[in-house]
Amino acid sequence: MKKHVESLLNKTNAKLTTTCLRPLVKYNNQETWSYVIMGGLTTVIGFGSYVLFAYLGLNTALSNTLSTILATLFAFVTNKMLVFRTPSWCATHVVGEFAKFCVARFFTFALETILLVLLVDMLGLHNAAMKAISMIMVITGNYALSKWLVFTQK
Repeated sequence: MKKHVESLLNKTNAKLTTTCLRPLVKYNNQETWSYVIMGGLTTVIGFGSYVLFAYLGLNTALSNTLSTILATLFAFVTNKMLVFRTPSWCATHVVGEFAKFCVARFFTFALETILLVLLVDMLGLHNAAMKAISMIMVITGNYALSKWLVFTQK
């Protein structure tokens, strides 16, 4: 009886583990890890420059705008070359990708700026903390838009 219960528990545990982890396994690949690493570097650039611009006395919206421009330029090059590995460097192709990339980034930038102005300027919440929280949403949105809208040719 004890062996039967142990066997049943092992099978149930294995099935539960497989079911729970299966969705994550498909994201354990070179593309995802490259995006995480390059996204981390982009985040450092975006967050660091935002804090620097705010420290220098620029207002919230301008600090976010300048930091987003710097981070976007870095992100485009690294996403194209290292994450999604789209091979074409033909000028028309790169311009098209860059245009779609900028539109996607502008969309997440606009949402982030509205959120930051609301949370920081209007509600008085901690500037750097709100930027860190908003960046989680931006990173997720940027990955989805880049994968399914921008870097589609391989």
